[in-house]
Amino acid sequence: MLITNVAGDVEWASLSTIVKANETVTTLVNNNDGTYTYTSENGTVTTVNIPASIVNQFNDIVNSGPVTVNGNTYTTIEEYLEDVVATNETVTNLTYDAATGIATYTNEAGTAQTIDLSDVVDNFETVTTVAVNPTTGLFTYIDEAGVTNSLDLAALVKAQETVTTLVDNNNGTYTYTSENGTVTTVNIPASIVNQFNDIVNSGPVTVNGNTYTTIEEYLEDVVATNETVTNLTYDAATGIATYTNEAGTAQTIDLSDVVDNFETVTTVAVNPTTGLFTYVDESGVSTVLNLGDLVKAQETLTSMVQNDATGVITYTPERGTPTTAEVVSADAGNEITVGTDGGAYYKQANTVASISASHTVSADDDTLLIDASGSGLTVTLPAAGDNNGRILILRKMDGSGNIITLSEQITLANGVTFNQFNVQGTMRIQSDGTNWYKID
Repeated sequence: MLITNVAGDVEWASLSTIVKANETVTTLVNNNDGTYTYTSENGTVTTVNIPASIVNQFNDIVNSGPVTVNGNTYTTIEEYLEDVVATNETVTNLTYDAATGIATYTNEAGTAQTIDLSDVVDNFETVTTVAVNPTTGLFTYIDEAGVTNSLDLAALVKAQETVTTLVDNNNGTYTYTSENGTVTTVNIPASIVNQFNDIVNSGPVTVNGNTYTTIEEYLEDVVATNETVTNLTYDAATGIATYTNEAGTAQTIDLSDVVDNFETVTTVAVNPTTGLFTYVDESGVSTVLNLGDLVKAQETLTSMVQNDATGVITYTPERGTPTTAEVVSADAGNEITVGTDGGAYYKQANTVASISASHTVSADDDTLLIDASGSGLTVTLPAAGDNNGRILILRKMDGSGNIITLSEQITLANGVTFNQFNVQGTMRIQSDGTNWYKID
């Protein structure tokens, strides 16, 4: 074809010559590091990073397929790689014989190599010793270098121990001070008064070899056995009045003689308040007999007193031989104690409740056996302000991690509080009238 060149001359040129003369050339250079540099017709440079592309698209690549290698077709590249590993892998092995102390290592080639670990221990082991002196409380540790280190456990316990006290107030009460300074008064007389009905109706009890259904039955027997009775009888036929005192001595008055000797118009009156017997004879002369003094002069007194501290009741009859009664048996295992007023005090056995769902603690609950294996649950505690001194035992029976939530905050010794736990175990909590505390 004819074209006009840059000089303005007309010349013949083919299309291939025109394209070649005007074409811009692109380049693609191998950088020998897995990357290629491409330069376009307009001079734009682009780097093709094959390793980075493979990393970024690795999931798509290994899960792509099917692929055919050496005539075998695989669903994905990952399946091909797994087949390569399974076909070519060699396995090593390491075993240990506890009886001989020998470890055997077998390499990829199947060659077994042994190491006698007992020799290693014998050659390199250093020995430490630990000893405790129960008399001095010293804990002695000697390390591998032979250096002796001593720890005075007795001093450690003494420095960290908090001391509780129980003081006898000599009035039937005791004051107990706990490790955290909480003061509790144990009022034995008041406790016995409050529980007196339960105490006297409790039994059986054995005193001096005799068994009684209740304490009340025993007291009735003591009275019946030792009581002495005075008596005054009158024989209307003979006119004789007979008075028998506590010692059994009979004294008689012949009232018929009195009548015969003094009868005209007489009067007799008895004042039950003062005990005066007034007789006015026929002459109008009054004779006063103080029956109270008469009885007092002739009567021998009985007494029954109780020692409030020991609860022992001492009964002294007219004949003067004392008899004692033990209100509370000293037998081992007896749950009845002496109250502050000397009477017997009995507290009912602790109540154990097993729960597996949310539960509100009742006035009778002492121990809760909690099964939270099914799900977490809530235990509603009574208000600390209404339960001063009360102790509750909480036992998580299961080993699950399910959470037990308490309605009240529990305070630890360091002041930290919590109201949830999920660890199998037992804890005791006690109210001081304001807060609940974990006491162990």
